[in-house]
Amino acid sequence: MYNEAQKNDYLGYAHNKKRAKELFEKLAKKEEELNKDICMMNLDEIMECLLSMSTVYNAIIAKVDIGSYLEWCVIKDIIVGNCILSLTNMTIKSTYFREKEEFYISKEYYDDLILKLTQSPYGVYWTSFVMAMYEGISGDNFDNLIHLRLRDIDRKTNTIKLCNGATESVSTSLTTMLVQTSQISEITVNFRKKLVSSLYADSVWNFSMTDITEKKAKDTFGRWLRIMRDVFEEPRITKYSIERSGYFNIKLDQLFDGGMTKEELVDMCYSEKAKINSRYSEFFEDGDDNAGVKVDSMRKFIYSYRSFLNQI
Repeated sequence: MYNEAQKNDYLGYAHNKKRAKELFEKLAKKEEELNKDICMMNLDEIMECLLSMSTVYNAIIAKVDIGSYLEWCVIKDIIVGNCILSLTNMTIKSTYFREKEEFYISKEYYDDLILKLTQSPYGVYWTSFVMAMYEGISGDNFDNLIHLRLRDIDRKTNTIKLCNGATESVSTSLTTMLVQTSQISEITVNFRKKLVSSLYADSVWNFSMTDITEKKAKDTFGRWLRIMRDVFEEPRITKYSIERSGYFNIKLDQLFDGGMTKEELVDMCYSEKAKINSRYSEFFEDGDDNAGVKVDSMRKFIYSYRSFLNQI
């Protein structure tokens, strides 16, 4: 950590010591580059630090943690004021999406990814995991997947009741895959691995460890993504990129099915005020995005569309 003695003093005060320490370790490179502690940086320099985070959600969490540290520095008379208080979440989101290049997963790339996953030793076990992210039901920190039970899946209506109480419509393929996943009792990769425990008697996900917990399940899902990046030699495959690409591709089909033309799409995404015709407003209601942050869904679609055009 940069300025370690001061940071350690703060960690004795911090509400979430582990998260604060992890943040300080991430910031150390930028602090060394500028030769100053984060508390001495101006707002533009702090924004650069926030843009280095892997997702907009992580950037907003980092803003909260940096703000707590700066407030402590004010109390200790290390700095005069907490400049981050003037930085709104909306400013972070708009700047993040404007400055950061998103990795766009096209429908063709996604179909190829799913085909390779189904043919892998993990089969439907991993395939349903990726499909759930792509169709937007995985939840923050995989909460919805971890608590998903067979009783929550309605194959007649192709809907899934999530642990937060919401009911989402999904594809027939996903409901089928999830049911098949629940029936898997062992996996053979380099050796046969029995799946012996789950959080509930009717859980969709079964695990090889005997003492499965919610945290261990989350860690397992995160490890799967890291392995996938290595297998497919694509470091930009993340939960965020899968979810945002799925959101964009599904929304794009809805817009075209609703009568939008390509010309109207381009005008919507590149007009100065980016206002959509009222006949399409039903497709762009505000809601929680898959990263867990309340965002304007139309803005999210527009930035995804620009990333899509940049990559094709």
